[in-house]
Amino acid sequence: MIVVPGGLCVYNGPITPCRITQMSTKISTNRGRALAALAADGAPRVMSPTEAREWLASNEVIVGGPAMIAMLAEWSDLELVAKVRHGVYLNLRATPTPTAMEAASRIRSGAVVSLQSVLGHAGVWNNDAHKTTVTGVLPLGLSRAVGTLEGEQGYTFIFAGMRDEMVNRPEDATWTKFAFQDGNRERASPEKALLDWIYLSKHSPGWRMPPRHDIDMDLLDRDRLDYLAQGMELTSELTAFEAGILRPPSPAKSSLSRRRRHP
Repeated sequence: MIVVPGGLCVYNGPITPCRITQMSTKISTNRGRALAALAADGAPRVMSPTEAREWLASNEVIVGGPAMIAMLAEWSDLELVAKVRHGVYLNLRATPTPTAMEAASRIRSGAVVSLQSVLGHAGVWNNDAHKTTVTGVLPLGLSRAVGTLEGEQGYTFIFAGMRDEMVNRPEDATWTKFAFQDGNRERASPEKALLDWIYLSKHSPGWRMPPRHDIDMDLLDRDRLDYLAQGMELTSELTAFEAGILRPPSPAKSSLSRRRRHP
């Protein structure tokens, strides 16, 4: 038995120049079909090696388990996929190109992308940190999963715990509409992302108020913001935050590093 490099096919029998040519042709064909499958409609945007194998199999490309790992490593080197965490890959041939934010709930089940990631992606927060750092919130029932995780290829994931009702209220249709983006329960709306940040600065040690002068409030929906602030009991904190935007801070209080943190 001869296992062809790449693991895409197995041949029995003696090796001859003709058979080598046939083997090379079949490897090339299968690799081409595999790459085409990655870009096909319905291809997974975020995938594990098992999901990648299943998708290829549905496109009549059969790949063994170890071979799939090898192919993903090769594709990662060619920037066809991106490994963001052990066993989690972004399919960079999908359209539109997926981002690491889409992998957050695969890394921490129940996570909702929020805070700096959502605000930066929406252009509300003037900072490029969101491109390599993914921030999200988790219900406190999953609090063991909070903290910082160093991913692959420069990605970092930060998850913060919040009271369950501050993350999700499935019985409240208006809350669901305003708190999530286009019904996607894995990504907060920009308004909710800002309020999550304010909430954590008030209730969670280690979190500070958002950088007030880096937040473009004009890009946020006023009705959404006020409704969510009332529901999160943050109306006064939001008012104070906005007053800070409209009024330049005094030199003694302008530094975030000197701001008192509330437990």
